[in-house]
Amino acid sequence: MSQKVYEPESKAATAPSSPPAQTSIQPPLTPPPAPYGYPPYPVYGVPVAQPKGSNGLSVAALVCGVVGIVFAFVPIIGAPIGIVLGVLATAMGAIGRARAISKGIGTAGLVLGILSLVVTIGWFALAASAN
Repeated sequence: MSQKVYEPESKAATAPSSPPAQTSIQPPLTPPPAPYGYPPYPVYGVPVAQPKGSNGLSVAALVCGVVGIVFAFVPIIGAPIGIVLGVLATAMGAIGRARAISKGIGTAGLVLGILSLVVTIGWFALAASAN
């Protein structure tokens, strides 16, 4: 028994008669995959942006000023609370304004503290003149 062995056609028979055209090598369209392992270390000396922190005294002054104004309109019980919170808001607003980068909240606390004091003292003056 004789078996036929498959032999591919010779390259000379299928080779084109003209020289092959030169093709340019283009870079791949996608970036190369990231290497495995840990990410690279950050570059030293590059400043990192720090988030702006809020000034706690300014926020406390704003809260005391708002609560002081609310209590300034409450008769008898609210007047002492309005005065105390007004003084606290005024003091913390002044200190918070001096320390803060953004002075808006400290100024609002300062103004509300002063307004709380004025309203509370105004109510006292109004009650004293009525008698």
